[in-house]
Amino acid sequence: MRLRIVVVAFVVAIVAIFSAASSLRAAAASGADFDIAPFARRCCVSDRHTSPLEFDYDGARSTGADAQQTADGRYAYGLQWTEERDITEVRFHHTQAPGKFELQYWFRNWPYQPPHMPSVEDPVDDPWNGKWLTAAIEQDCHAEECRVTFLPLQSAENPLAKNLPGVTYRRTIKLRLVFSADPGI
Repeated sequence: MRLRIVVVAFVVAIVAIFSAASSLRAAAASGADFDIAPFARRCCVSDRHTSPLEFDYDGARSTGADAQQTADGRYAYGLQWTEERDITEVRFHHTQAPGKFELQYWFRNWPYQPPHMPSVEDPVDDPWNGKWLTAAIEQDCHAEECRVTFLPLQSAENPLAKNLPGVTYRRTIKLRLVFSADPGI
């Protein structure tokens, strides 16, 4: 009897896993939005993180949701992932008018050159080597929510834009919003 209960529980678990995977595939295929912020950790002001391979997601969830003041008096809200992500849109809620703000992404190698033979490895950005680039964006702020999308990539923004001109996403390992005053995120 006990073996039967274990087998039934196992079958139920497998069905649940396949059902969840099927739902995710369907959402991805339909082009539905997917929020990747919960899979990141806060960063970009006073960054004590030393390894991109070791994330403390529980610590990341408990860091608070407010923008942090930087040394130059601006306010920043940043996220970092363990691997590069393709970002097409950023949405955030605010309690005060956000005023003028920038969306910046961490850059060193992207967009990459087309592959050449012989090739040993593909270039990948990391959290230490690089610099912040300010993205050309379109802002749509109403009530207490802002939706930010990227304008087509051009060389005025990114010196490697010729490798992938006109795309409306940015590939990055870190992303941050920079405000002139506290937006009350």
